[in-house]
Amino acid sequence: SFPQEQGFFVFLGIPTLMAYLDEQFFLLTAQLATWSLALSA
Repeated sequence: SFPQEQGFFVFLGIPTLMAYLDEQFFLLTAQLATWSLALSA
């Protein structure tokens, strides 16, 4: 029952990880956009 339980946690963890990485990428992109606007001004 352990591998099945582990598989379930991985199944739950992947979307959470994807959402986390997507959020980090969005924050990084926003930060880079802010920096480029500040530098060009």
